[in-house]
Amino acid sequence: MTPAPAHSPPPDPPAARALRLVVGCGYLGSRVAARWVAAGDSVFGVTRSPARAESLAAAGITPLIHDVTKAAGSDPLHALPAFDTVFWAVGFDRASGTTHRDVHVAGLGRLLDALAGSPRVILSSSTGVWGDEKGGVVSEETPVNPSRSEEHTSELQSRQYLVCRLLLEKK
Repeated sequence: MTPAPAHSPPPDPPAARALRLVVGCGYLGSRVAARWVAAGDSVFGVTRSPARAESLAAAGITPLIHDVTKAAGSDPLHALPAFDTVFWAVGFDRASGTTHRDVHVAGLGRLLDALAGSPRVILSSSTGVWGDEKGGVVSEETPVNPSRSEEHTSELQSRQYLVCRLLLEKK
């Protein structure tokens, strides 16, 4: 038997849990949140639905009931800690009485204004911002050509808005 060295290195500290926020916990958002919970991350999920909030809590996700189209006075996001990552997966509800721009541009702006720190922001949107590519390959180099004016133009504007904010923060 070999004796233990007199001064062994300390054990590695446990990995810090990432703090994640998913805004829009529908089909895609709830699946991303579940993957992050399974990876051991601490996940908050924004939904407009109290019923969805209950299912998020049952899945280990801290629910926040909030509508991104509402004014900041009703915003629970200002009191939250700084997140490492924010995933924007907000869908458009045609019955909400709002426009695509209210959701994807103004709503994203309200969210970014409310957040502490400088989290990594991931936007999800449809491929419709590229228009009809007739089955061809679409990549980051494909020129945008929204086929449905308001819906896809607003998604494109949300991307441009985020890029502009990030560039201004770096100055």
